[in-house]
Formats: sequence, C-alpha cells, structure tokens
Amino acid sequence: DVKAELAGRDVYQYGDLAALVGVNKTNWSQNYVEHYDAMTRLYKRLDSQALHHVVQSRSQQKAANYQQCIA
Repeated sequence: DVKAELAGRDVYQYGDLAALVGVNKTNWSQNYVEHYDAMTRLYKRLDSQALHHVVQSRSQQKAANYQQCIA
C-alpha cells in the first residue's frame, strides 16, 4: 500500500483493510488502525533511508571512477 501511495495510485481505505483481515470497521478502528499507521510510517522511513543510502553510494562510485579516469 505504501508503494502504491508513493506511486500516486489509489490506496486501501480502512474499511477495505478491515474486510481483508476479516474484522468489522469498528473493530479495525479500535484495535488495528494505530498499528497499521505506525507500520506504514516505518515503511516510508525505511524507503527514504534506503534511497538516501543508494544516492550516497552512487555518488561515491562516480567520484572514484572520475578520479581513475583522470589518472
């Protein structure tokens, strides 16, 4: 769902998620929604950190390759 949100596509609504796990909407809202929201925040943070790491690694690779070309 986080991937779809980041891509700008439709995401699950809480009622849809409740149906997927087999509980009613009230039960979802009272017992699961906080956990689901925390999980999606965690996934977003992990995605952001992973992308930041890739950018840093790629920059270091480019710098190393550039130095080799000059030598």
